[in-house]
Amino acid sequence: MRSLVIVIVCLLSACSAQAQKRFSEGTVTYSISITTPADTVATTMTAIQKLKGGHVRMDIISTTGRTTSLYDNREGSGAFISEMGAQRLMVPLTEADWRDRNSWYIHSGINWLEETKDILGYACQKAEVTLKNGTNAVVFYAKGLVIENNDTDLQFGDIPGMVLEYTLSNKASTVRYQATALNFDPVPIQQFDIPTAGYRVLDYKSSKELKKN
Repeated sequence: MRSLVIVIVCLLSACSAQAQKRFSEGTVTYSISITTPADTVATTMTAIQKLKGGHVRMDIISTTGRTTSLYDNREGSGAFISEMGAQRLMVPLTEADWRDRNSWYIHSGINWLEETKDILGYACQKAEVTLKNGTNAVVFYAKGLVIENNDTDLQFGDIPGMVLEYTLSNKASTVRYQATALNFDPVPIQQFDIPTAGYRVLDYKSSKELKKN
């Protein structure tokens, strides 16, 4: 009887593993809409996230320019790059800087809900997340799709599935990310290279002070 139970458990585990698809390399494209209480039309942008093992790249593209976040999880180093008109700025990032920069995603509570929706062919579960800074987030995550390396996940790394849509709300604005395309094509390693010239370089501490001002 004990042997039969072990066999059943192993079979169930194998079925669960097969049902989940691991996203270790590829590209996710998100549409971003931003509204404020004074807006009549939402501001729209595009976010493109690329993964390759321990490498991650996120480009956010708007009508005014582009920002790029690069990070190598194995080396513990990366950079934030801003290209706005003639201004070209680069901020090198250590592992501590990277975690600090993304620490606002840390949550203080999650309410798991039964509601589901289909996004890009994946059944996504709904959850309400309260972030530590007081921002409320509504996320839809695909249990059948998981990012292989959680340290490269910029969006809610401890959610049990890949987040394909999320809405952040506070008194000042509402920001909605929704995945519009997902592919598993190989990403050239050169796309994760940090530029060595052509940018004004600013240290991370100074960049935080500049952002406050």
